[in-house]
Amino acid sequence: MKKHEITRLVIIVSLVIFVIAGCQSGQPRTVGQAIDPVAASQPPQQKEDQEPAEPTEAAAAGPSAKVVMTKAAHDFGKIGPSSTHKADYEFKNEGEAALLVNRIQSTCGCSKPTLIKDGKRFSMPLKDPVSFEPGESGQVEVTFKSPARKGKVE
Repeated sequence: MKKHEITRLVIIVSLVIFVIAGCQSGQPRTVGQAIDPVAASQPPQQKEDQEPAEPTEAAAAGPSAKVVMTKAAHDFGKIGPSSTHKADYEFKNEGEAALLVNRIQSTCGCSKPTLIKDGKRFSMPLKDPVSFEPGESGQVEVTFKSPARKGKVE
């Protein structure tokens, strides 16, 4: 054999060994189990029973906005892969000052929030803050696109 053929053979054998070793490492998976690398790298989502953040001293000194949501979560139930679903979250500013919405953010790339005020839709990112005066209501529409694979999504 020539020298370059031996080198090529060594490289191929090394690659095969690395592939076999890589396939055998990691967690055992059951048939049909799908792992989303984006979701696996993110921290766990917050639960409904968490308390709201405490206002800072500067914010507590004067009148402030108070957001009251009609619901905190939505259960889509069983859904199929590669489908689109929407959920609406209504809120009201029951505080004494204007509520300025600068950003609405989802916890994953499969959900897209849209802010709605008086029928006008604001997609993220917002160019300017949207103001809700005391007593005004708004809505956040969340569009969820389920992944193309089967499995439980939490």
